[in-house]
Amino acid sequence: MLSEIEPAHIAECRDRLLVTPKRSGKPRSPSTVVRYLAVLSHACSVGMREWGWVTENPVRRINKPKEPRGRVRFLDDERARLLQACRGSANPLLYPIVVLAIATGMRRGELLPLRWNQVDFTRNTITLHETKNGERRAIPW
Repeated sequence: MLSEIEPAHIAECRDRLLVTPKRSGKPRSPSTVVRYLAVLSHACSVGMREWGWVTENPVRRINKPKEPRGRVRFLDDERARLLQACRGSANPLLYPIVVLAIATGMRRGELLPLRWNQVDFTRNTITLHETKNGERRAIPW
């Protein structure tokens, strides 16, 4: 039963996941274990808030494995080939979209819904009303 799950049980499973290799024989990364815990935490939160099955989320009381820092990658040699391929595309919008993406670091979900009224030529900014995190932000260019 969900109400019988204690933080110690979850911590034990977390530790077992970290040391038990996958089917491929490779170890599970801390990031994978954190994702598993996030799914379990969400299930416990829904069970708590919506169905009253538990009074607290036991996953919130355990330490999560430390994840490695994300990588920052820049296009070096590939950039010229990418832009050349975009220029040769049948889609005339592909090249300017890719140039804007490279120049600003904007995501596809931020670029494609972009409208002219979001571009401020006097301040050289693009205002994004809907970002990945649901926040509004201005992008300099």
